[in-house]
Amino acid sequence: MTEFLLIVEKISKYNKEDIDQGRTPPDVYKICSCLRNVFCLSYNIRKGNIFYLYVLNKHLIVKFDGNKLKYLGPDERSQTLLLFKALNLSHQREFNNQDGWIKSTPGIYIKKFPCYKNPVDFYNSLSNEILITFSNKNNPIADNMEIVPKTLKQLEECLFIFNSDINSNANRNLSHKLSQYKNILNFTLPTIEAIEDKILYINFQIDRFKEENNDPEERQYLL
Repeated sequence: MTEFLLIVEKISKYNKEDIDQGRTPPDVYKICSCLRNVFCLSYNIRKGNIFYLYVLNKHLIVKFDGNKLKYLGPDERSQTLLLFKALNLSHQREFNNQDGWIKSTPGIYIKKFPCYKNPVDFYNSLSNEILITFSNKNNPIADNMEIVPKTLKQLEECLFIFNSDINSNANRNLSHKLSQYKNILNFTLPTIEAIEDKILYINFQIDRFKEENNDPEERQYLL
């Protein structure tokens, strides 16, 4: 199980008419590009992947579970509509501290955390080892995903965390908190700028490792 988490400060408001008329906000388009690169193959969905979207100003998490996901196509319209339904559901209902995951559409769920909690509390609720990749082009460390097979195998069980705006105050504070976290593995991909491209590259490395080791699950993706 490979899991990806994208942290955004907020999401621009949009509706179905905006989508139909090609007025998808740039930040929503970027989220959907990440979603597409997490799940979409030529003729299939990566069922072993999970994508979390954490919206800081709403204390909201949207979860996309590849094993249960339906209606997600490779096109921007299907992605934006599914995300819109989940966000709209979060606006329509009230939440309490005991609420678990609430289903929006098959494979897509929402959950709200109390305002005093932060993403680190969410990480503590998961069992993954954590690998965090910052989109920081000024980091002098070279790309470091060409690593030994033992580490590549571990990547399948990691949570990959991406901040949409590393220069914002909220994300700088979050980065500091994460640097204290016990399960952090630090990798950087400074020559790959876009977050969605980093996701694509990570999936490529995991796919390559599975293919070279004749993983039956990977073969069904490639056929």
